[in-house]
Amino acid sequence: MTDTDIIELFRERVAIMVIDGGVNEAEANKVAFYETARLVGVEPKAMPQQCKDELRRAVANG
Repeated sequence: MTDTDIIELFRERVAIMVIDGGVNEAEANKVAFYETARLVGVEPKAMPQQCKDELRRAVANG
């Protein structure tokens, strides 16, 4: 999965939650971030920045 695939997956999740689920965009972004991280094998931490860093490393390492 490339970084572009991950970004597309994230955007799709946000769109589904906002359009179909009636969730506000900020909450949808948060939920999609954690769901996407789990899908690529990174267990999200309490600190979003740590999770972002791990997600980047996971993508870079392929």
